[in-house]
Amino acid sequence: MRWAGRAALAGTLLGLGLAGPGLAASSAQAATAQAATASPPARSSLPLPAGVKRACPAPRAPGIASCDSLLVSTATAGQAHLGVQAATAAPTGYSPANLQSAYGLQSESEGTRQTVAVVVPYDDPTAQADLGIYRSQYGLPPCTTANGCFTKVDLSSSPTENAGWAQEAQIDMDVVSAVCPNCHILLVEAPAADLPDLGSAVETAVADGAHVVDFTPNTPEFSGETSDDSYFDQPGVAIVTPSGDSGYGVSYPAASPYVTAVGGTVLTADSSVARGWTETVWSGTGSGCSAYEPQPSWQASLGTGCTGRMDNDVSAVAASASSQTPVAYYDSYDTDGWGEAGGTVVSASVIAGVYALAGTPAAGSTPASYPYSYPDLLNAVTSGSNGTCSVTSWCTGGAGYNGPAGKGTPKAVIPFTSTGTVNGAIYNGTAGKCMDNANNSTTNGNKVQIWTCIGDAAQDWTWEADGRIESGNGMCVGIKGSTSAPAGSDIWVWNCGSGGVSWLPNYQQRLNDGVLNMCIGLTSSGDGANGTQLWINGCDTDGAQQWTMPYPVPTSTGEIQPQASSAVCIGLNTSSPTGAATLFGCDGDSNQTWTIEANGTVKAGSGDCLDVHDSGTSAGTEIDYAGCNSMASQQWRVEADGSLLNPESNLCIEPSGGADTSGTALVLESCSYTTIQEWTLPALSS
Repeated sequence: MRWAGRAALAGTLLGLGLAGPGLAASSAQAATAQAATASPPARSSLPLPAGVKRACPAPRAPGIASCDSLLVSTATAGQAHLGVQAATAAPTGYSPANLQSAYGLQSESEGTRQTVAVVVPYDDPTAQADLGIYRSQYGLPPCTTANGCFTKVDLSSSPTENAGWAQEAQIDMDVVSAVCPNCHILLVEAPAADLPDLGSAVETAVADGAHVVDFTPNTPEFSGETSDDSYFDQPGVAIVTPSGDSGYGVSYPAASPYVTAVGGTVLTADSSVARGWTETVWSGTGSGCSAYEPQPSWQASLGTGCTGRMDNDVSAVAASASSQTPVAYYDSYDTDGWGEAGGTVVSASVIAGVYALAGTPAAGSTPASYPYSYPDLLNAVTSGSNGTCSVTSWCTGGAGYNGPAGKGTPKAVIPFTSTGTVNGAIYNGTAGKCMDNANNSTTNGNKVQIWTCIGDAAQDWTWEADGRIESGNGMCVGIKGSTSAPAGSDIWVWNCGSGGVSWLPNYQQRLNDGVLNMCIGLTSSGDGANGTQLWINGCDTDGAQQWTMPYPVPTSTGEIQPQASSAVCIGLNTSSPTGAATLFGCDGDSNQTWTIEANGTVKAGSGDCLDVHDSGTSAGTEIDYAGCNSMASQQWRVEADGSLLNPESNLCIEPSGGADTSGTALVLESCSYTTIQEWTLPALSS
């Protein structure tokens, strides 16, 4: 009922040519915004290159959402371009590796047990199959309904299919997968594109356990939009939305103070800069000062001259220097399969994935505020413009905050965490050991070494909001020789009050100092012997430089069963001299009651942890119960499909001989991402 009157009013205003966002604003807020929004660029004002199109037509009225994705098919004449492509004919466009590299993401080890909801109207009939093609192309774990990774909820009793919205849904899911391969995906399909239907879909997504919602439908800002804000007021949930693709001007729900509004950048590979990428403001991104929405508290000190809600909060790739559609995606419904996408829909999906990598938002919080509290690890976007405005920073890149790019683009996940820190051990995969402050010393210049993971204070590190890595005794990881250190210089600790380096994550799983553009690693021989001091050297892809940073795994308690059989559970073989983990009939005793711990261990109610026998790293090694010690042999990463991967060995748990029957012992085997290695884990509470 509340929507009918609004739609009628919108239709009247459209007929009069008065449907811009300058409606009935009152007080100084409206006056401040009016100069920038009185004559916003029309939706069609952004010129598109030949061969590029929008996924959907412009919305008929404010409040009726549009899918704004920019698309180009990469199919050539006579080539269907369907299915997984050979390496010699790989899809055109940025890949998962490109996106992870550009934004300093350690996607391989983060995002475990997180669910990202994608909300769109109408049905995408090929969603799961097309997602499977995309993920298979890039070697990402399978994400299916059968393995518990993919869920589709259609809120219509008679689903209507729509090719444009199906493309947008697929782009959203593919980009989220690229950024967060370990995330589960919940696709919620609303019956129609009006905000009440879409808002109800958001509520469904949250009720179903999503802590991140990728909401890419958008509409021009309109009078009365604040009455729809309640759909997006979901404390403890990151709702991420694009700013629109028509240049300067405000969109909804990006204007809502309850969402993270995402602007678009031009992301271009550039080997001449340390980061390897450059970014400028994309001319098509939306931005500006809302005529209707109140200013959230975290924007009060920006000094932009806007007394209402200012768009945007952060930004990410929407285009490249050579393309308005830089990111690869796959959709086979009424299309040619592989294509390239661009626009702020892509930007928003990148940021949704980053929020998931950062861990579960704090209960009761508004995640849109996080980047304002912890901005040090954001890339400033200092050049480019998206139009003409009365206040330069509302439509032009620059140092500090600006409208088109917000606080900037991710250098790491830290700005998207609720605390601005992550805490725990830092593992090296090659050595299967941990970064260690020798003897937990407080002496300046004390060596940072590799040591067997024992979970003590010398191995308990906090990655701070400014990028420094700090031990619990106030010592920070630094470089002997500081900013003039040559390659091969030692890594040491120094009092955080006067030293320490701001470390940046660097694809894949590396730690870069950000100034010398070198990475922490084992010595030239790859020596992982206990007590070997770490050094810094040129960054490469060698495992000696690959580190797993702490990630707060969402916890839950209950039985662990093979997905293929609910009749058996992981339990203790009490007659085994090594305490072999074995499948038995489920009985609910303490040896079959497991807690997935935040530190990556899997702990039985009896007090023991799931452990690789004798820290073995070869296929066939037995899985045991052993006293919990936080060693690498007790680290488990829950993959998207439910596999349990041990990072030290890079192998997965499997019933011996592939039999999911009572009495079968568990062993390590090469990860196959097939049913025999997929487990039903204790359910997370929503």
